[in-house]
Amino acid sequence: MDQNLVKISWKEAATGGLWLGLALCGVSVLSYLGRMDESLSWMPTLLNFLLLVGFILFYGRRMSAWCGPQGYTFLQSFGFSLKMLMFAGVLAGLGQFILQTYIDPQYYRDLMANALSESGFTQAQIDLALEVTIDQRNPFLMIISGAMSMILYGGLLSLLIALFLKRPADPPTGDSPWETFPSDTTTSSEERSTTTQTDTDKPTDKPSDNSHGTSSNSNA
Repeated sequence: MDQNLVKISWKEAATGGLWLGLALCGVSVLSYLGRMDESLSWMPTLLNFLLLVGFILFYGRRMSAWCGPQGYTFLQSFGFSLKMLMFAGVLAGLGQFILQTYIDPQYYRDLMANALSESGFTQAQIDLALEVTIDQRNPFLMIISGAMSMILYGGLLSLLIALFLKRPADPPTGDSPWETFPSDTTTSSEERSTTTQTDTDKPTDKPSDNSHGTSSNSNA
């Protein structure tokens, strides 16, 4: 991949990651607003899945079009998706930090406490976990965690989608500047052969030395 395509790849990945991250933040807000309705608890998971698949497919096809006749390999598709997911994960992690720190921290504290309690943790263990993950949350760590979780989850989808997005390079055509044209080669060979034949058959105008000598003797 040349340098121009590398720049385009990072630009497309950043653009797709930006919009995907904003969409995932919107799903988090919708999930928070609908937290009282247990019948819709499955909706955020489905929306996240559909958004990931849709964005990976859409921007993967865009990047494939940018590659043109060079083709689009499996590794190129997978690597591009990972870059886009990294940008989306950073933005999604930042959104989660804002939501859990400034919007409604008590809600997420209770949510995590209930999840740990249902998993069999003791109250002492729950308090320690809440202290580490909720009370002492770090924005940098949450951003890194969001990016890593997005890469791990979305990377599995990217592996499958890359199988459908990959395509071989287009066969060379007559318009390719690096292709050898047989007709031109044949024409050049014929021209060289004709030129050589013409030079061979061309008469010599310069008289030989013997003819000059014979003419001199006759005059004498």
